[in-house]
Amino acid sequence: MGIREEPGRVTFDNKLGTITLDNLRAEPGDSGKYNLLLRNDLGMDTIALNVQVVDAPGKPEGPFTASDVCPDSCLLSWNPPKVGTSYTWIVILVLLL
Repeated sequence: MGIREEPGRVTFDNKLGTITLDNLRAEPGDSGKYNLLLRNDLGMDTIALNVQVVDAPGKPEGPFTASDVCPDSCLLSWNPPKVGTSYTWIVILVLLL
């Protein structure tokens, strides 16, 4: 069974020398072994891929605290999520009044 384009979920972008497959809504059930087959007028080649989809981490747990508050910085802290994996990075949005 091959991977087919699904608008809003799986897309292919084919540019000279590069093909990008984006799974915009990957699910853990998409995990598994995939064989990639590329073919053109000069021949073909295959490669085996092992794909693992992990779920997003849960929300950070409180208490959420700000300390060492200065005019241009502060230290933010919270507890890791109870469900899912821990964060490798996080985006903090700041509202300047």
